[in-house]
Amino acid sequence: MSHQVYDWVYGKGERIAPFMFSLRSGEYFKWSEKWKPRYDQHRLYYVLEGQLSIHDPESGEVARAEAGEAIYWSGLRWHFGYNFGSKEALILEAVAPKERPPEMPEVEMSWEKPDLGEVVNGRYDLLGKWPAARPEVHREAWKTGGIMTMTARDCLHMIKVYEERWFVDTEQWKGAF
Repeated sequence: MSHQVYDWVYGKGERIAPFMFSLRSGEYFKWSEKWKPRYDQHRLYYVLEGQLSIHDPESGEVARAEAGEAIYWSGLRWHFGYNFGSKEALILEAVAPKERPPEMPEVEMSWEKPDLGEVVNGRYDLLGKWPAARPEVHREAWKTGGIMTMTARDCLHMIKVYEERWFVDTEQWKGAF
């Protein structure tokens, strides 16, 4: 079931589409026949306020970010979002490349996407191996575009007149906060 998410669209550039959305405490979004959150893109969700958890229901990957952190992934993936925190989450979202023409509503593309099969609610294969498997799992996620939480420690730092934190710098796009 897909719950209600409040979106603010800030236009779409040639390469990157920026959005903002909020998710009330205890709320989530999943999928429905009319809306299928499955995209072949680079995605960055930067948490401005609150907390956000993102779940890939096919692989079972889950990442959680607090205010000042981001969740990033790339490639063709489903994703569900949850706010398990005690206050409303405010998220800055950036995606690249654009998936559809600006005049086409997202629901029109959903009909072309396949339905989701079995939902995997976690990495059960890691039970009994955690946290020892953590470094290898994270290394693999970085290589394959898996869902991951990015903190200030993960950023590419640059010193100019001020410090910049680069969350993403790829051929597709750049994202600094």
